[in-house]
Amino acid sequence: MNGLNRLPTVLLTLFSLCLLPGIMSADDHEPGRLMGTLLFEVEYDGMITPMRYYADGKHLRVELGEAGDPYLIWIRGIEGMDGIAALSPLEKNYSVEFDGPPMWDRLNNDGSIDKRRRPKDPDLPQGKPETYMGFNCIRYELNTDGPDTTVLMLDNAQPLPFLVTRLWKNLADASRHLHLLAQQHNGIPLMIERKKWSKRAFFSLKLVSHDPEVPNPSIFTIPKGYYQVAAQIRGNPRGGGSGDGRGQGPR
Repeated sequence: MNGLNRLPTVLLTLFSLCLLPGIMSADDHEPGRLMGTLLFEVEYDGMITPMRYYADGKHLRVELGEAGDPYLIWIRGIEGMDGIAALSPLEKNYSVEFDGPPMWDRLNNDGSIDKRRRPKDPDLPQGKPETYMGFNCIRYELNTDGPDTTVLMLDNAQPLPFLVTRLWKNLADASRHLHLLAQQHNGIPLMIERKKWSKRAFFSLKLVSHDPEVPNPSIFTIPKGYYQVAAQIRGNPRGGGSGDGRGQGPR
């Protein structure tokens, strides 16, 4: 077979390689997955905190704090990292945390972590379609051990990191419900509202705006000068791999 006759085969092979995981171009992403920047407001303990959610179809970055001056950052999808990077801009360090089902599956219904066994899954109610901020969502009224909880879930979006929902104690007893909804929808809540029996809200997370422009790839990397520290959550289910506490020097 001469070179010209082999050309179609070579091109087909190259095309197939481009479709393999890990060999995708920077422009490739999971079809239909939410991309862009979401701005949320989180109201907790009488304070309102901005939360920004950046997604490009393969990577995720979540920030808490003012724009340009966040106090906590999480980045998922860093090549070669088995877990999610939790960054502290003030300390200029980061840890690698477990972020998937191995950790969630040990989350009790009250928000505590059970290292011995997997707790029983809570029952989820039937959801109802609802449009929110231009997105087609599913509305749930959760039956938790705590106050009434309303959630609007969006399909096909990178779920929030485990550590984010663990930050808010007023959300602790709904954390496992939220994880199961994230698995079911492969998505995120665009709105969470918890009300006391007096019907006064004491925790809320709500979407404020959405910019569909794909974020710059540079925001999904750890900045130079950051050094690694030990993982925040000990006793991970898979054992090891989240830092040894000694740090590894600046990047």
